[in-house]
This record gives sequence, C-alpha cells and structure tokens, in this order.
Amino acid sequence: MVSTTLLTLFMGFYMIYNTSKKVLLKTHFGFENWVNKHPIKGTSVGLMTLLLSFTLNCFLFGMGSGIIYSFIALMTFGSLIVLLNPINFLTPKPIMVLYTLSLYLECFILNS
Repeated sequence: MVSTTLLTLFMGFYMIYNTSKKVLLKTHFGFENWVNKHPIKGTSVGLMTLLLSFTLNCFLFGMGSGIIYSFIALMTFGSLIVLLNPINFLTPKPIMVLYTLSLYLECFILNS
C-alpha cells in the first residue's frame, strides 16, 4: 500500500510539473500533451491525486506521521522530478521496475 501511495504522489506531482509553461514537454507517459493543453484540468487532477496520496498516508500512518511522511516524500519526488526529467531518465520502464520491486519487497519480504 505504501508503494501505491508513493506512486500516486509521484504521478500527482509529475502532472502539476507538466502544467508549467517553462518545462520542455517530453511525452514519456502519454498524458503529458493533455496536461499541457488543459493546464487547469491537469492541475486539478494532479492536486486530487496528491490529496488521495496524503489521505491514504494519513490512514496508514496516522494523522501526524502521515502528513510528515507525505511532505518528505513530496519533497524527495519533487527534487527527483526536477533533476531527472530534463535528462530523460523518467520513463515508464524505470518507474515501473522500481514500483514492482518496491511492491514485491513490501508484500513478500517485509510482511513475513
């Protein structure tokens, strides 16, 4: 569940990041063109996914810990997106590999 909340947090910030006019548009995931053409809708969808992630983290860890964890993860992912997107490292393949590995570790190794 933590892996999924981190993925939704990443996708929410990535959507909001792509609504900026200063960003060079790179279409790796397929929704970047839509988000760039509809910035108000893209920002609202990004904010809703961030809110969903914050809410799930608050349910998982409690109110205080969930908010702190969400802000730390948001700062980390925000920095990674701003640094790694211009050099074309944020493609679906490494994101899905990391998500699958994280989900595997969470489900099978850490819960046993």
